Amino acid sequence: MKTTSETLVGTTFQLEEYAAAKPGAEDAATLEALYRKMGLIALADRSAPAPSAGQLLTDAELAVWGWRYPSVYSTLNTQGGVRVLRHARVLTYQVTRPWARLTWPVPPHVCGLAQAVREEFDTLEIWTPELRPAPRIGPSPILVGWKHQRVYLLARWAEALEPFEQIAARAKSRRGRRALALRRRWIEQWDPLAAAGWWVQPSRWRMRRVAAWAGWVLDEGGA
Repeated sequence: MKTTSETLVGTTFQLEEYAAAKPGAEDAATLEALYRKMGLIALADRSAPAPSAGQLLTDAELAVWGWRYPSVYSTLNTQGGVRVLRHARVLTYQVTRPWARLTWPVPPHVCGLAQAVREEFDTLEIWTPELRPAPRIGPSPILVGWKHQRVYLLARWAEALEPFEQIAARAKSRRGRRALALRRRWIEQWDPLAAAGWWVQPSRWRMRRVAAWAGWVLDEGGA
């Protein structure tokens, strides 16, 4: 992990960039190529060398970050929709949006990192705390990359540097689990394909209180 200072829109803040450990990268690449030649795609994906940047997230860590950030801007997404992260018996709903529609400022160093590693990942994503598209009025996003169904944390900055243990404690608390259930219902009311759209939707007043506690952004314009 490398920590640097960055200035954006007149504000100086800390930025953390994560480097991947690459033990036996050449051997892994050789084994991957052999598996692919044999048509063993699943084994090839599992044997592929780690990318040059990023901290591999466990399913439990991914669930916590998914709880923290309701929205995802993806380089693969052109239409938008809703996706579900599954860990144990917990379902974490996120809204997905096209990469090009991101309006939250991204530090120049993070932009450079995204360009440098773009070809190493199947997709790059910026996760934000907004429940629906909103101006930049909340905690900073994080940058992640997906490769062969594995997720790597690439960078986080400014308010996103809240200790992971604190975020995890909120997410795993009874209040955090109830907030996640309300978030699912809130997201589904805006998704015409939602499977559980018949549920009674939470009121804006209740959702605003939940969002304020969880650190999600609920803008005043109808989100």
